[in-house]
Amino acid sequence: MKKTDGLTKAIGILLFLAMLCYIGFAVARRVTRSTQTALAAETTLTLSADMTGLVIRSEQPVVSDRAYIDVTAADGQRLAAGEAIATVYGTPQALDRAVELRELSQEIDQLEAQEQERSQPEPGAIYTAIGRLAASVQGGDMTAAVLEAEAVEELMLPAGETEAGGDYLRALKNRRNSLLEAAVRDSEAIAAPYAGLFTRVTDGFETLTPADALALEPDTLRAYMNETRSGAKNALGKLVDGFTWYYAALMDEADAARLTVGDELALRFARYCPGTLRARVVQISGVQDGQCAAVFSLDEGMAELLTARRAAASLEFESYTGIRVPKKALYRYWAGEMDEADAARLEPGGELTLMKGSWSADVIVSEIGEPGEDGRCQIIVCWPWAEDNAPPPEAKDAALVAADAGAGYYAADHYDAETQEKCLCVFTMTGLQAERRKVSLVYAGEEYFLVSSQGSDGLRPGNEIIVRADGLYDGRVFD
Repeated sequence: MKKTDGLTKAIGILLFLAMLCYIGFAVARRVTRSTQTALAAETTLTLSADMTGLVIRSEQPVVSDRAYIDVTAADGQRLAAGEAIATVYGTPQALDRAVELRELSQEIDQLEAQEQERSQPEPGAIYTAIGRLAASVQGGDMTAAVLEAEAVEELMLPAGETEAGGDYLRALKNRRNSLLEAAVRDSEAIAAPYAGLFTRVTDGFETLTPADALALEPDTLRAYMNETRSGAKNALGKLVDGFTWYYAALMDEADAARLTVGDELALRFARYCPGTLRARVVQISGVQDGQCAAVFSLDEGMAELLTARRAAASLEFESYTGIRVPKKALYRYWAGEMDEADAARLEPGGELTLMKGSWSADVIVSEIGEPGEDGRCQIIVCWPWAEDNAPPPEAKDAALVAADAGAGYYAADHYDAETQEKCLCVFTMTGLQAERRKVSLVYAGEEYFLVSSQGSDGLRPGNEIIVRADGLYDGRVFD
């Protein structure tokens, strides 16, 4: 009884192990022979470097030790030489009158704007209001009728005859005139010494000039960025001269090595303004602790960064646009011509070795063309892309060697050597059939490429790219 039980268990274990082997083999076969695809999509890639630096301008603080001052220039306003920045008053009462005068002027402007709107009603507005009034009277709704009558009156009376445009507005204007007469007697203006942009923000770095920016080294720039200053107590603001300003930033040595004095690049100050600003490289310092001080000049964006001193920016080196392709999906192809008799011994999907001089690559036959009048056929072979496996330009003709019997076939290059080096393609799934599509390399990343289409049969956005498949060749039909 025990022997029978032991034999049954042994047979069961063997069957279980056999089943595991079968399942494992099937899974492995499924994995190794599975086809992976990815959708082709157009992508724009921008190579950039993030950095932090100082905004440096030609600027001068506007100072005054007078007690009663009203700053009238708006923040960010561009002033002409001699235009008023602020008004100085002799007494606190005079300053109070100036504040009241400004508030009165704002209220008068608002009321006059309202009167202007009333004097120019929309076409048909009066007829519509009269129609609503008639409907309210006929319906017996006297409360609504009174409101509609007031609306008709406002539309029909000319500006200045309503309550807001009448006595009240005239009283405001009379009060403003009297304040203006008094202001002339007890005030004087602080004028801009030169034309420029005005801001009330001062930070103590106004003494840092464009000439200082061009002499910055990484250690001095870093010291300025870590330093804390405050504006003068008697500063009303500052006036920035000209239209050109500078941005001095710390950059990694590798990023700075990509710059040349005179280059024009795009700078993005995301915190302060949308889009990019055109910047010109004017100075690159020596290397200290793996960093350089790079100085850029800009002729736009001064108003947006008028109050900024320490600012983060992104420098855009290059921008590439192309169709994103997984790295494993890119192939090189070689095109040549061979005798019809040799071509008849080959078939798509067959494995060969392509040899040109001392160079060789394991390839798959992708296409075999029909014989021409000269009895020769075009043949195209493909192999996965690698940076160092392009055919050498120095060898004109190639040998195709069969892997099994070592038989050799000779073919003449279909393209010249320079073009042959750039022959790249991907395969796409159209229905259940593979199609070879020619591409040009735009950018090589770590895990993907950006490519552009070549010709009418090139790759297009929306195509289904074959990333992995066994025995891949043009025209292969998948189950």
